[in-house]
Amino acid sequence: MAWQVIRLVVCAVVDYTVAVVGAIFEVVASTIGLILDVMGAFLQIIISIPVIGRIIDIVWAAVTEAVWRVGSLLIEAIFELLGIMPEKKLRVCVLMPSQLSALQSVDPVLIQNVPPTGTSDNLSAAVSQLQATADILRRECNIRLVPAASDRHLFEFTGPNSDDPTATRSWVTVISVTDDILVADCNWDAFVDNVGLQGKRVGVSSAMCLRGSARKVIGYGPPVKVLIVQAHKSGSAGCGLSGFLVDHVTVNAASANPPSNLDTMVHEIGHVCSLIHRDDEPNNLMAPGTVRQGQNLTDWQRY
Repeated sequence: MAWQVIRLVVCAVVDYTVAVVGAIFEVVASTIGLILDVMGAFLQIIISIPVIGRIIDIVWAAVTEAVWRVGSLLIEAIFELLGIMPEKKLRVCVLMPSQLSALQSVDPVLIQNVPPTGTSDNLSAAVSQLQATADILRRECNIRLVPAASDRHLFEFTGPNSDDPTATRSWVTVISVTDDILVADCNWDAFVDNVGLQGKRVGVSSAMCLRGSARKVIGYGPPVKVLIVQAHKSGSAGCGLSGFLVDHVTVNAASANPPSNLDTMVHEIGHVCSLIHRDDEPNNLMAPGTVRQGQNLTDWQRY
């Protein structure tokens, strides 16, 4: 009984602290942070330079991720021992190509009878995936999904007791791309693409997702970039690697073959957060799409 009272008190204190600190950060982000975000977006364009800029970005991301992970281990361990899970925020920048360009250099079999990804149906499907991602992260990890789109309103105060996020079309940034970005590679080939021209184009386009760009510099909570594509050369519905190797995930549009499922986006975001496949647990969110039957996470995965 005494332990339950202690937990309730600690949870209340943590929730109040998260709300207050979050409000302070929102004020800073909506004032000084806005200037820093512009500078961060400019830096994003610079490090999008193929090969040299991309390698610098990957090395810096690996260093900052290691520092933040080690630094948070103790705090996370204490929270886990207490059995509490404070609210966290995950920022997402969703990029959707507006239309198919000339596709002579792409295998026509991959994109035959596939309408443009910027159609109304595909936008609606992307919003549905975002909502499913927000719901699953909230339920399993107490993570609040936050859009990084440039038109997000300033001074939006959210805390543990705020309403759950509702995804809208404003969360999706429509971009114009060249044909080679519409069909994505996976695994090692995706890493190579990220170092080259595809990484450059995704990086430049993601600068349009202004909010949170400054976090890219310090490596703490930068937006996860999600690129909606027409197909994957591997035939999969999505692809994602550890965040410092490839800082974006690719997800098939609803019009693709195969189309992505509602939980494809959040599954791939899990890879960015360094979660690996759980082949023997079909009810786990990180089970491969061919066997996945649920969206549960283990305690280790949550923290």
